[in-house]
Amino acid sequence: MVDLNKALATSVKFARLFTHAKLFNGGTTGQVLTKDSNTDDDFSWQTPATPSGVAPTGGTLGEVLSKDSSGNYDYTWKSVLEAMDDDGDYEIGAFTPALTTSSGSGSASYTTQAGRYVVIGDLCHIWGQILLSNWTRTAGNLQLTGLPFTSYSGFPYEAQIRLGNTRGLTFTGSISMTVQTASTIAEFFSENESSNSSQLDWSDVTTTARFWFTGAYLLP
Repeated sequence: MVDLNKALATSVKFARLFTHAKLFNGGTTGQVLTKDSNTDDDFSWQTPATPSGVAPTGGTLGEVLSKDSSGNYDYTWKSVLEAMDDDGDYEIGAFTPALTTSSGSGSASYTTQAGRYVVIGDLCHIWGQILLSNWTRTAGNLQLTGLPFTSYSGFPYEAQIRLGNTRGLTFTGSISMTVQTASTIAEFFSENESSNSSQLDWSDVTTTARFWFTGAYLLP
């Protein structure tokens, strides 16, 4: 025999479930069901708010997510070196090296003046070449000018710049350059077979001289 009370309770329960289910109809893909008030059964489908500045899509293999400002969620995909550059830890650029002397008069003309640099932290790496087309200096020790940054001023630091290839010089021994402290000038030094070191002077250079150089020096 059917218990009418249980039957009635069951029918009410199903009615409520059916009513709730009908309230849940609708919406679109990605929407969520939210409470519109503290009242029972007061729901609606809503599109979730997208936070401003969420991690950007895109980027390529090997790139990193770099902060573009102190604001929250302000990011851009960049290469590791670009990201270092933003923080001041990395910089790449060009400079124009030139030849002169510590005294005297005259000038230099060039076929090629090319220099590049990479700064990583407080170390500046440089490389480049100089090809002369004319040389009329009359006195003084040979110098390379135009280094991209002033060197470290602490003592006794003096950086050595290597010359990979030279031509058009009257001196035939080993040659290198030394970046002086707190300076953008490198001085040329020569070493003969007896290991005696001395500075190159204006007379060691001809009008067809060529220099290829590379090295690094410390920044302040």
